[in-house]
Amino acid sequence: MKNTTETISALSLLLHDAYGMEGVLTRLGGENINFRVDTPTGDRYALKVVRVLSSEDAELERAAAVLVSDAPIGLTVPRLMPNRSGEAVTQLEHEGEVVSARLFTWLDGTAWMDLGKPTPDMLASLGRKLAAVDLVLAGEEVPGARRTHDWDLTKAGQHRSKTILVPEASRRSLLESAFHLWAVACTERVNRLPWGLIHGDANDENLLIATPDTGEITGLLDFGDCLYNPIVCDLAIALEYAMFRTEHPLDAGAFVVTAYHGVRPLALAELEVLFPFVVGRLCVSVTVAAERRRVDPEHPNWFDTEERSWGLLERLMNSNLVDAGNRLASGTGLVPFPPDGATVGELLPQEEAGAAEIEP
Repeated sequence: MKNTTETISALSLLLHDAYGMEGVLTRLGGENINFRVDTPTGDRYALKVVRVLSSEDAELERAAAVLVSDAPIGLTVPRLMPNRSGEAVTQLEHEGEVVSARLFTWLDGTAWMDLGKPTPDMLASLGRKLAAVDLVLAGEEVPGARRTHDWDLTKAGQHRSKTILVPEASRRSLLESAFHLWAVACTERVNRLPWGLIHGDANDENLLIATPDTGEITGLLDFGDCLYNPIVCDLAIALEYAMFRTEHPLDAGAFVVTAYHGVRPLALAELEVLFPFVVGRLCVSVTVAAERRRVDPEHPNWFDTEERSWGLLERLMNSNLVDAGNRLASGTGLVPFPPDGATVGELLPQEEAGAAEIEP
């Protein structure tokens, strides 16, 4: 669905036929095809279009959102609007392609990304709210949650072969080192971590703040990447975006980690892998972007964070595992890497063929 005019025409017809609704569509950001719908009555909705979505995945996302919405943690989430047939997903064929559309209630608020450099209050709110979400979700066994997808941090290595798609030799070398850090720090440890259902995409577009002066996060969008995973992966994903616009990313990350730990105490094993998981997320971000450039280099939303991801990856890879891990954990009272004389080389041995299989 590349032609915006034709896309809007097709989606307007879908709104009328499937939902009995008229409205003006405005393209939004995001990885997929997202529109704001403004109706003549003044109501607003969000229309999300993805490639064919299974009923199981749609139900998983709906169930996770309901769990968070029903919990007394001060967060609102979008509510799914069924079509006239009572179905959550409406299939649409356009330009020879079948896609899945869903309609959600609109949440007011200012996106984190629109507020510039995050304040300590914003960083602390992110830590507290994400920890509360993880406590709500982690204990639930939701059908379909034991899935994987391109952004699954336990499978970050699936993107390693795409390093060759990065044109700059210096960046390819950086990426290989970063993938190595993720592989040797995480794959052998990951099955010993606490696992549960996570949101999986607390990025700076999905976090809403009702009153910017307070920095308090009040809304959480898009449960499309939720899955059963090591719970600390939720924190690692959020840290990627929390660090983007800061002069001292590890110090900013420490604000988030400290606040998170105050609500959901982190195990020492989780703090040991937190920094490598952040690096792994950045590896996924830039390799997926490199792959997508071959598909549609002019896509309006796919590359918004690409250069920021490269910049942050370069800065973080100038730190070593010990220093970075301890700085992120500095407000928790725990020391993931005590000064026992071990070198980074000893902590991160060479990768061996046949790394441990990660099981959900």
